[in-house]
Amino acid sequence: MSLRHLIVFMAVSCILAVSAFAGPQDTPDGKELYTKGDALLKKGDFDGAFQAFSAAAKANPENQKYEMQAMMVRRAQNLRKFVNESEASSQWEKAVISLHTFYLTNEIYGEAVVLNRMAHKKMNNAMSASLLAVSLLEAGEDDEALALLQGLGEDKVDQQNRIYLGVALGRKGRLEEAKTVRKEITVDHETHISLLFDVARLDTLIGDQEGACNLLTGCFEKTLPSQLAVVKSHVNRCKDFNSLRGKPAFAAAMKTRSKVEESSCSGGSSCGSCPSRGTCGSQPKAENHGSGSCENSDGCDKSSSGCENSGGCDKSSSGCENSGGSK
Repeated sequence: MSLRHLIVFMAVSCILAVSAFAGPQDTPDGKELYTKGDALLKKGDFDGAFQAFSAAAKANPENQKYEMQAMMVRRAQNLRKFVNESEASSQWEKAVISLHTFYLTNEIYGEAVVLNRMAHKKMNNAMSASLLAVSLLEAGEDDEALALLQGLGEDKVDQQNRIYLGVALGRKGRLEEAKTVRKEITVDHETHISLLFDVARLDTLIGDQEGACNLLTGCFEKTLPSQLAVVKSHVNRCKDFNSLRGKPAFAAAMKTRSKVEESSCSGGSSCGSCPSRGTCGSQPKAENHGSGSCENSDGCDKSSSGCENSGGCDKSSSGCENSGGSK
């Protein structure tokens, strides 16, 4: 799985982990504290957010979403410490990706920009440029994003950054230049869903609404059924699709169902390649799929769920890293 795909997978997994554990009951105190924590988190107040989410979990222990969010904030705090205090390395780069994903998932765009400005200075490659570009675009810093992307050397202009350049040009109303960039981009049945999504943004901005809706349809068809609602929610939040809203073609695209087969337990396409297939069902589902609390001081996530940790080491008992059933 490439780093670009890893970013998408971790973002989806992060959202699913929170949403999957909503309890059947809630209390007014728990809900109010959770809302407070969410507001503090968006402001970058991690300590305050952790305290609010922890208090929400204590007030409503049946709603595991509250405890899960508190745990994820604590993990993000460990990541921040690790990234700020460590030298650049492959482990450090993976920690940056994890923290970047947490920020974007929780719409903490200012912190994402600060993180990725620093990371790009250290890494200075196509991937770090992509991380910074998308952070700037999400934060509405279109001028800086455009300057960054136009200033990249040829060694850093991969397809992802070319697409981001088109999006930045489209947002600035430089449509002819954006259309020229679009002509350089090709998509086919092998194109990953993240690129289909981004090219659909570009097509929308340059006025090709039919093309955008077709790409979104393809994106949804290739998305795992368990992740489809999350991806569609992301489309609904993205301002680049504003001109499509209310259009029949967009409404039709948003009704698209996944064409991907998925096993019922893991989110993978089959059991054949899963390293846990011999012991499947031997543990409660919550333990096998990401509910374990397993943080340590350096941000390493050692749960039995096999989730990837801040330093990039997968120390699960099963070793199962799943983004569609492949290891």
